[in-house]
Amino acid sequence: HHPHSARNPQAPLHHVSEDDWFYADAVYLYEKGVMRGTDDETFAPGRSVTRGQLAAALYRMAGAPAVTAKAAFTDVPADYWCAAAITWAAENGIVTGYGDGGFRPADAVRRQELAAMLFRFAVYQGMSAVTLEENLAPFADRADVAAYAVPAMNWAVGRGILQGKDGSLLP
Repeated sequence: HHPHSARNPQAPLHHVSEDDWFYADAVYLYEKGVMRGTDDETFAPGRSVTRGQLAAALYRMAGAPAVTAKAAFTDVPADYWCAAAITWAAENGIVTGYGDGGFRPADAVRRQELAAMLFRFAVYQGMSAVTLEENLAPFADRADVAAYAVPAMNWAVGRGILQGKDGSLLP
């Protein structure tokens, strides 16, 4: 018996078990169309999320608005599967690239990059309160957080989005 057949017949979630700590989140994101899985068969819950995939998820959460801006990065061709999402995210200040003009869409998103992109998306969605509180003091590796990501990491920890592991943030 397939564990999701009654509640969620969509194929990609057959790799997600009701015992997984992220089960409810995965089902929610899939049902809302925010995350689709890596293909028609696989949700791939154990794989890293790429920078492009995160941009695509945030773009879908924003309602996939029309994109008229020119491509923002040299390494995201117009026919790349999530080019519109990346261009939208850059145009709205949600993502930034690297000094070389690239975005590296296939690179795994680092935890501090995730925090920064979520923080900027929250601002885009209308969150006006910028967090100035200091939430990183308890973490042994707080000095490893890049300067650009410190406000976002403070926000993500304060909101319970990132909790760290064994006293470290692992940015």
